[in-house]
Amino acid sequence: MRWLLILVILTLLVTTDAPAAGQCSVRAVPRVSTAPLRYVRATATVERDPLNVRIDIALFGPSGLVSSTQIWERGWTEHPRTREVEWKDILEGGGNYEVILQVGRGDGSVCRAVERLFVAE
Repeated sequence: MRWLLILVILTLLVTTDAPAAGQCSVRAVPRVSTAPLRYVRATATVERDPLNVRIDIALFGPSGLVSSTQIWERGWTEHPRTREVEWKDILEGGGNYEVILQVGRGDGSVCRAVERLFVAE
């Protein structure tokens, strides 16, 4: 059983996506947990850029979208470089979860960062 947990942790570390060109990144805790998943805390980092028009972060579970939050949209005050989002009382079971940060830009490009989480039954 311990070898399985070590294998899962190593897989998560190897498969975490790198931020695109240093423009955005996301980190989430807990990376490994047991079911039921009670909370996820995500820290999004987005470099300030006049081309940024919208910043969204979402949590996907085994059955699809669990929750999403719009962090910032052009027209609001200048966005903070780092923002923390916490989802509580997530009572879904075990499986693979993803926290996805997406930054829409005025030139049509998108910066996307993904953090993968594993919840054991």
